[in-house]
Amino acid sequence: MTHQSDPTGRGNAVRKNNFFSIIAVAALFFLTLPAVAQEKAKQANAGRLVPAGSHVVLSFNIGSLLKKSGHETFLDLPGAKDAHQELKQESELAAKILENPKLLGIDFDKPIYLFGTFSPAQEEFGEPEIIGGLIATPLSAAKLEAGLKKVFTDGLGEAGAQMFKKLRKEKNYSILADSDGDVPIALAFNDDALVLMGGNSEEALEGIEKELRKVMGGKKVLAKSEATYGAYLKKQVDLGGWINLNSLMKLSPDIPAEQLEKLQNIIGKMRMAGSVNFIPGAIQVDIISSTDAEYVKKIKPAPKKTMLGLLPHKAVASFAYSFDMKGTRKWLKEEYLPALKKMEGGEALAMAELMMMGAIGMNFDDLLDIPKGEMIFSFIDLEMGVDPDFGTPEPKPSLIFGMTVNDQKKLGTLVKKLEDEGGVQAMNAAGFSILRDKDRFFIANNGLIKTLRAGKMPNAVADKRRAFFDENDQAFLLDFKQIVRLAQDFDAPNEVVQVLVKFAEARFQANQKGEISEVRASLSFRDQKTNSLKQLIKLANEIEQDIRGLDAPEGNDLEAVPEARDNP
Repeated sequence: MTHQSDPTGRGNAVRKNNFFSIIAVAALFFLTLPAVAQEKAKQANAGRLVPAGSHVVLSFNIGSLLKKSGHETFLDLPGAKDAHQELKQESELAAKILENPKLLGIDFDKPIYLFGTFSPAQEEFGEPEIIGGLIATPLSAAKLEAGLKKVFTDGLGEAGAQMFKKLRKEKNYSILADSDGDVPIALAFNDDALVLMGGNSEEALEGIEKELRKVMGGKKVLAKSEATYGAYLKKQVDLGGWINLNSLMKLSPDIPAEQLEKLQNIIGKMRMAGSVNFIPGAIQVDIISSTDAEYVKKIKPAPKKTMLGLLPHKAVASFAYSFDMKGTRKWLKEEYLPALKKMEGGEALAMAELMMMGAIGMNFDDLLDIPKGEMIFSFIDLEMGVDPDFGTPEPKPSLIFGMTVNDQKKLGTLVKKLEDEGGVQAMNAAGFSILRDKDRFFIANNGLIKTLRAGKMPNAVADKRRAFFDENDQAFLLDFKQIVRLAQDFDAPNEVVQVLVKFAEARFQANQKGEISEVRASLSFRDQKTNSLKQLIKLANEIEQDIRGLDAPEGNDLEAVPEARDNP
């Protein structure tokens, strides 16, 4: 591949615009085309060929999303046929591909990946340099070649036809690369994968053919160099992506290079992968993150929880958290906070600490000495009470907050300050009290103090729900059965109740396993058999009909609120 300079800069602008046009067209095709019954690829996931050094990866599975939505093809979606007719007026080729996606030769039942690598702009206020591309799985190399020929010749005109003539057959793949033409991209494909790469500047395009050959040979790929991305590839993902946080931080013009280096030395090498999956009865969001920071390596496993017996089984929402506070406190006090204070803008943190000292007589280190490492919170109920001052009705929440205490003396200093400032008296007037019992500290409704002192809730969380709190470092549960009850007790509109009654639970869980942090958030439906995406689309349509004032679908009247079951 040769490179010719362009002193006018116009050629560079044309190449940049053409590159983004190609990527945009390809992404549009892949995002909107229907999935069809296609032969399955026998090789590993094509995502393994994402180039090493990529900063961002996004993936989506069109076939999976369409089928889970209850539709086999894009033309089955509401309004798609009308849009298809309009598309015919704009592009006959695009309309034909929508009718028959096999024309492109892409397997839309396999994930499609978009990737990008960014370099800081060479000039002030300039655009960052970008090398990016797309990876997909072909139905076969022959079918993909036929599809690409249609796109280049019919879709891009004479320039595309001339470029396609440069397609060369190699030993185990075909390659097309020409950074000097009007369409500055490089692509390669075989039976297992299509890899398309390009850039937004002449500098970015230098060496792109060499890079592409390494990728096709599996020699310089992200899956081998980044553990979090390798783990991401093993998951079933409807929508998701991976990100190199440290590299993207370098693009910020607001952080001086010296300050950024200091910060990254503290937080370590950070990577993150996230995915969204629509399964029968629930939407799941999974996040995997990692850092090689020294403090993470020293963090010990979370201690066993000791206060779960104080969480009620039937609460609107509950949260339990257990972590190595001793190791975390050491890192925060000796490394993180001192480093932040020395960085640009650190004077604001120091000023905040001075203000806090004046308000409560304690600094950040003092506050960090108080918690021991376990916390619970529960929003148990909400009842209608009477305002003691005005005699008017007002909602009265039933709450519990509890934590284990490492330094009782400093906690006593904080409580004393609250008493002196009238905070404790205000809490008592609102129906809440403070309880200090051995190494535990609670804030709760007056009526719950006796129970907390006894150390056991009569209707404590149990069975699978208790196991959920016990088995995760952090665990949060929102019970929609209780929310529906409250909505009805407080005369919420029937339309609101009809929406709420479709859900069962929302959950959040997080765990630290060495350098890897795993987080999962899920939203479950009462209907545990129908796919969650299909249920979500149906619910959105019903809400839209209500907004438009149309009649709700037949059989949608809420006659009785079904009992919610505890999900595992």
